[in-house]
Amino acid sequence: MADQFDLAALALLPDNVKRKIFHNVGTTDTHSPQQQVPQQQPQQRHAPARTASVAGEAVSAVRGRAVQLPAIGSAGVCVVDYVLSITEAQAAATALEDWLASHGRRPGMGAHTSGGRWHDEQLRGDVTSWANEGELQAAGQPLLAAVLHMLASLRPQLAQQGFDVGGRISVQLACYPGRGARYVRHTDASDAVPGRTVTALLYLNTNWDVQRDGGQLALYNAPHAKLSSTSGTSSTSSCGEQPAGYLAGEPALLVAPVAGRLLVFDTRLPHEVLPAQRHRYSISAFFYKAQQQGTAGAEPAAAEAAGPATHPADVPPGVAGPAAAAAAAAAAPAPAPAPAAQIDSVVKSAGCEHCIAGTPAAAAAAAAAAAAAATTQPGATSGSGDGMTLLLPRIFVSIAAFRDEECQWTLRDLFLQATHPERVFAGVVWQVDPQADQAFTRMAGGQRTAPYQQQVREVRLHYKAATGPCAARSLAQQLWAGEEFVLQIDAHMRFVQGWDVLCLQQLQKAQQAAGSSRVVLSTYPLGYSGQGAAAQVPEHAPATLLCAKGFDDSGFLRVISRTLRTQPPGPLPSYFWAAGFSFAPAAWLLEMPYCPHLPHLFFGEEAYMLARMVTRGWQVWAPSLALLFHQWERGERSTSYQASGQVDQESRAASQARVLQLLWSGSEAATTGASPGYKQEPASQASQIKHLGQPPLAADWAPGGIWGLGTSRTMQWFEDSCGVKFKEKLIEQRALFGGQDPGVFVML
Repeated sequence: MADQFDLAALALLPDNVKRKIFHNVGTTDTHSPQQQVPQQQPQQRHAPARTASVAGEAVSAVRGRAVQLPAIGSAGVCVVDYVLSITEAQAAATALEDWLASHGRRPGMGAHTSGGRWHDEQLRGDVTSWANEGELQAAGQPLLAAVLHMLASLRPQLAQQGFDVGGRISVQLACYPGRGARYVRHTDASDAVPGRTVTALLYLNTNWDVQRDGGQLALYNAPHAKLSSTSGTSSTSSCGEQPAGYLAGEPALLVAPVAGRLLVFDTRLPHEVLPAQRHRYSISAFFYKAQQQGTAGAEPAAAEAAGPATHPADVPPGVAGPAAAAAAAAAAPAPAPAPAAQIDSVVKSAGCEHCIAGTPAAAAAAAAAAAAAATTQPGATSGSGDGMTLLLPRIFVSIAAFRDEECQWTLRDLFLQATHPERVFAGVVWQVDPQADQAFTRMAGGQRTAPYQQQVREVRLHYKAATGPCAARSLAQQLWAGEEFVLQIDAHMRFVQGWDVLCLQQLQKAQQAAGSSRVVLSTYPLGYSGQGAAAQVPEHAPATLLCAKGFDDSGFLRVISRTLRTQPPGPLPSYFWAAGFSFAPAAWLLEMPYCPHLPHLFFGEEAYMLARMVTRGWQVWAPSLALLFHQWERGERSTSYQASGQVDQESRAASQARVLQLLWSGSEAATTGASPGYKQEPASQASQIKHLGQPPLAADWAPGGIWGLGTSRTMQWFEDSCGVKFKEKLIEQRALFGGQDPGVFVML
């Protein structure tokens, strides 16, 4: 009956209307005939070159590879890159294509939450097949079987993070055949498949260019919307009213489907596959709750044919079955051995020798270092060769952009000025008008920067939904995927050549001088002039140091940077901290997440973050040389958050009162030597999802709470050390010059 529709006209309708039409009309097609993967023209197709066989060593390497997951946490999603090498991904894509040619289910097939069936390639355009490790092995596909085994071995880590994954694992192989094939907004868990808890999605697409090929996965409601256990549509389909999606301007986290990228997310997160213009290969593993084993109708019939719920392939080595998930968590496989010196170097530089043993901060940074060291192959380079493309250490760059035309050029300079751009990863929160600002919500540079587009993770939301820098920076931090170091910057910056190496060198020097790895580099950089491609940086760029200036009418300390006459021999201790340039080990992000519950707070953001830092045992140091530049001439930017008219003064006043209460507290909490942060949160990271979108508890703002002061030092200690009394609004002379002699500065 669906064939009677004018599909061209139907395509113009919103996705939720399409679903409702097909739900009400139904379909007479009750079969699921096997369907070969549609072929594209050779010049359009980027399918992998075929290989006669895959070496047994490569299969064994994939099968035994231990993938270390960052904390999924409140974001409900994490990304791990370089899980497969380029060669492995190419071979797996070839094998997947061969499998689908004989086992693939026709595009557009799905099951409705009400139990019916639907078929519409405009809703879902991928060719799919359910499979398990045993049948892939028997069919002569050892590499695909090894990939499934590797994905199944994630279960212990997921259990450790609090997810109920004690049930079976079902695996789907998929290919979107190009020509705009997509999958509309849906969730992987719903009333039709309530047992699914976590999706692990591995991409196999080499040389993927999102500007040309599209096909990104758009994740919605991540990370700050409350999740419902039956929200949205399932991977089968539903008819609930849904927003129009990313292409119509809805905020979304975009994930490029690049080779070797593993995306792990809560199955309740709504998502869609944007139109793909070339073959797009992926493998999805769905983890189920223990109590859902054997539930009738939990999967389409093809899934049941994939094997029993307790198939040995689903179980990591040494675990008797899904019921033993708790045991598996306690006995999670260790990563492959790596040179001790390499791991020790990375762990120390990530600030882990001062992390509390057993806390997520220590575990995540150590695991990232160990996994990266274990999978890095000597001589690997980005985008080429047969080895893993990961180089240590990696840097995550957090950027919040409010209708900022300069951000595209900031991204361009970020990669082109780096010595090792392959180890730089950016997370950008675009707060924009989807129509008016479309031209600049991308990275400038054309073909020069195209290779790095896949290293940019993005969230886009309407600028009218913006609530200030704290919420935006919090959102940007959720895009961190386990990189060892974190650089937070403003959206309008330029960089010196080799900034990445220089940042690491300066941080190491500061850590040595401080006698601790808990060090953050920060200052207000010098300015650059002009904008876009015509921007110019200073020929002579001396170092700067943050100094107190005075208190504003709202009661907040205002800070300036003073320029040093001569370059100091090394980084200088700093009393203060700048949000627009902050470079630190990843442990800083884990312990010091930005608070999303301070809407419209602007001035006050830096003092609040600094107080939390210092009372948790962190130190701020200023680099001894210029590393980057800031556009201070606000007239160059056509828009700004402060002048946008979006500021809610009542909300701002409440946020300011909250922060002033903390700064005026003079907390005398006992010094315990601990470094409170995420370790104060419930042990189950998954349980945090239940509270997304909810106001924080009072305990969260108390000393030791996630948004409160730390307990390593008191607020009184902080005030004495920096020479500022926040409640009394008193500033000592030394604070006016950052603890230095006035003569070291250029006086204007």
